[in-house]
Amino acid sequence: MNQPPAKGELQALLREPSRLAELVGYQQGGVVSRALLARDTGSVTVFAFDAGQGLSEHTAPYDALVLMLEGEADSSHRNNRSPGS
Repeated sequence: MNQPPAKGELQALLREPSRLAELVGYQQGGVVSRALLARDTGSVTVFAFDAGQGLSEHTAPYDALVLMLEGEADSSHRNNRSPGS
């Protein structure tokens, strides 16, 4: 994934309304990502997946939110958190 924008870039990005789907373009046979925010407590990243592409199984130290803006997808989620985490 790419690095999140610098503070000034993020402020400029947030100054105007944006359509999330327009923040990244599709790449034939690939996955394109743009980090919008990265903190110790979580991150916000916009992805564009070409047909047949996806993310590998992984874990993260924080919750995930998935918003599908266009197209079709298969997804699965497994919550492996310990009680109290």
